[in-house]
Amino acid sequence: MTAFNVYVTPNAAHIFSDGAHFDRSHDMAIIGFGSKVVPLMPYPAAVGATGKAFIPNLIGTALADIKFASFDDMLSGFPDVVQAFIHHAKAHVGDWGTFRAGLVGWSPAEDRPMLSIIESDGTTVAAPTQLEQYFDPPIQGTFNLNTNNPAETGLKLLEQQRLLRGRERGSASDRTFHGVGGFAQHTIITKDSIEMRVLKTWPEDKIGQHIMPERAG
Repeated sequence: MTAFNVYVTPNAAHIFSDGAHFDRSHDMAIIGFGSKVVPLMPYPAAVGATGKAFIPNLIGTALADIKFASFDDMLSGFPDVVQAFIHHAKAHVGDWGTFRAGLVGWSPAEDRPMLSIIESDGTTVAAPTQLEQYFDPPIQGTFNLNTNNPAETGLKLLEQQRLLRGRERGSASDRTFHGVGGFAQHTIITKDSIEMRVLKTWPEDKIGQHIMPERAG
């Protein structure tokens, strides 16, 4: 479980993500920290993913290497590129496991931001879904972004998700854990820019330990 949320407005796409990575061989203790969102210039676009830590970087590399003529071309080719790269990279990185990935960027054809979500069992990639909003982990009820202060409402969303316990996607284990931590990141994509900000850090999250939101108190 990790946080990857996207909210698309007519003028910008907002990605709210966390920065904790986990050691699946040691009961999901924190193994490190880093962004789960990879910018793709000059489109402008970004890709993020839930699942193993290497996935967003490898997908970002695969998309960047092709040098699409436009973001619309990238959006169309997104699932096929990921499918091909899973097979190409498996010999080097092993099993990708179950994951979801989101490609977000500015569409010249539509003159607005677009979001495409794909899901994979680590072998095959399902058909993409075009969405205006995406929340992972899922939230109860509705989420309305305050466009006058998106950072504030996005941070509240991440704080709520931080309190949740969930299972590792694709795992047969019944273990649950808190999976949102390290830092809260806000990525903003507009017609001609990508901006990435750290909204908050959680210094109580330590490498080798489990996320325990109650430590903050």
